[in-house]
Amino acid sequence: MGIGAVAARLGRLRARLEAEWLRRRRLRAWPEQQRQIEQHLEWIVPGWQSCEDPTQLVVVALMRDAEDHVESFVEHHLRLGAAGIVLLDNDSRDATIERAARLDRVTLLRCPLPYKTHSYAYKRFLVERFGEGGWCLLADIDERFDYPASSRLSLRGFLGYLNARGYDAVMAQVLDLFPDGPPSSWPQGGRELIAASAWYDLSAMEARPPGRAARVNRFADARMSFFAGGIRSSAFGASPLLTKFPLLHRRRGRGPVLESAHLCRGARVADVSGVLLHYKFERSFLERCRRAVAEGNFFANSGAYRLYLEALESRPDLVLRTARARRYNSPDELVSAGLLVASPGYIEYVEQAAGQASRPPAFTHQASGRSAK
Repeated sequence: MGIGAVAARLGRLRARLEAEWLRRRRLRAWPEQQRQIEQHLEWIVPGWQSCEDPTQLVVVALMRDAEDHVESFVEHHLRLGAAGIVLLDNDSRDATIERAARLDRVTLLRCPLPYKTHSYAYKRFLVERFGEGGWCLLADIDERFDYPASSRLSLRGFLGYLNARGYDAVMAQVLDLFPDGPPSSWPQGGRELIAASAWYDLSAMEARPPGRAARVNRFADARMSFFAGGIRSSAFGASPLLTKFPLLHRRRGRGPVLESAHLCRGARVADVSGVLLHYKFERSFLERCRRAVAEGNFFANSGAYRLYLEALESRPDLVLRTARARRYNSPDELVSAGLLVASPGYIEYVEQAAGQASRPPAFTHQASGRSAK
């Protein structure tokens, strides 16, 4: 093994140890930080409390300076079939609150406690406070959730499948979608960014075993893999974890417990995985990177953002779309590519629910989900 390979392995080990230390510290701080959030929470537009209906979904999100994302975020998830949206603003300096307050079926909150110290507590608070009894989707404001065969199976039907089999968590993979052209040509946000971000690249996706997640949760399908890297690896040299557990179902204070933005424990994980379409690469991405580096409020003192910033400043004409990129059409193609998992049981359920048992499926079942290359 060469020196470079040894250094890379040591770097990954150090990152895992740091992540575990942070996880333990977050869990210890949770009770006190929960009380702090409740004390400082301001209800701007009241509405959603909790839902004892497991056939309904509430979407919760933490946001800051998200005026270019909030409308399309709400539109997407209401169109998907969500019963309500709960948005928690963390001291935005733009028109995020004003735009969010005008949207239908949105409950709007505000809390000024620092993201750097309370990011985990904010997300766990949203899930446990507003997701009780029903299904809760925790997504970043620049993410859009989808699932295999969503064009043929309604959200109510999807949740019905999960309920009938006793699952209480769905794993999802973050898929970075990006526009063509250099950063100066990227749209600023909204529907224009969604339309332009038509490309993705799986060539640098690295499959990893679930590790600790497999010990503290029960997976219904042994083919579930974690993924890291992707376009942020090939273009910027970063290796972000791209796997999350965004869809959770808790009842009477019991069920999966969120441990971080990417991990949970105590879950019965479904045999179908979803996708979080990630619209990160907007025109202001360079400025967001500079702010993240200055504030140091993301993981490892915004270490990944330092890599993004270095690449953008040294290569202002950087183009993410290469010959390896594919045009995104639907989650079904990600099942065929091995990024998502859809079990034979799920495929059969979809065909029966859609009344299409005699027709060929819209996607193929993978014998192995271990590689997205």
